[in-house]
Amino acid sequence: MNTTKRAFAALAGGALALLFAVGGAQAAQAVQENRDMIRAEVVTTDAQIGTAGVDTTFAETDTFAASAHGCPSGYVCIYSSQYDLDNGIVEHWYSAYGSHQLYDEYGYHYIYNNQTGGAGFTLCQGSFGTDCGGTPRDVGTYYLDLTPYNSIKLVP
Repeated sequence: MNTTKRAFAALAGGALALLFAVGGAQAAQAVQENRDMIRAEVVTTDAQIGTAGVDTTFAETDTFAASAHGCPSGYVCIYSSQYDLDNGIVEHWYSAYGSHQLYDEYGYHYIYNNQTGGAGFTLCQGSFGTDCGGTPRDVGTYYLDLTPYNSIKLVP
């Protein structure tokens, strides 16, 4: 199990324990703090190992300073509801160019394109980035029905 998965498992387990141990508002705050720690771990680990599509020259604070809705600069993020978008609760996030499978995504979702340099994304009905539609390139929020799509493709 790699470092990111171990960190995620440990933090997720801690979040569940806190939910049972503390009251509502305190538990919600603790869960959000754990999510922030997970985000920091994922970005740090990706940069350290030089994952394709991740700019390894950034400082971690630069990435989070430019984030919006909990979506770091250079990423495309998917949210399941307006509440999640408003509160930075990211369902999925992608930073590497190329196709990424979508599993069990039905109905309308918010997609936030926070990529830089005019990079865009496209939704594809086929698996692995085939049979794709248009490519939005503007930074911003898109409200789209994901039901007919099986993959999302990030393009430079």
